[in-house]
Amino acid sequence: MRARGAVFAGAFSWPAAQHASGRDWAAPLLLRILEHERYQVVRYSAYKGLRSLYGPAVNGYDYQGAPALRAAQLQPMRLKLESTASWTRAVILTCP
Repeated sequence: MRARGAVFAGAFSWPAAQHASGRDWAAPLLLRILEHERYQVVRYSAYKGLRSLYGPAVNGYDYQGAPALRAAQLQPMRLKLESTASWTRAVILTCP
């Protein structure tokens, strides 16, 4: 999963990839990477992808922070994103 997560996270900040695959489904996957990934560079890429999709709605995440700090920062971010119309569709598309 590490290599796939890194490739996915990195690709999603690229406008051409967003255009090709759509912009309304990646948030749950990127948040999962931010929550569980142990490598800072992968968390940075996932955060960069979220910022390119949602702008200021996802400000305030420290990809270099301790796990407890990052978890606390993800809660308000997740709540903001869950209130968007695309969140429900994204969860349906990405959950088995």
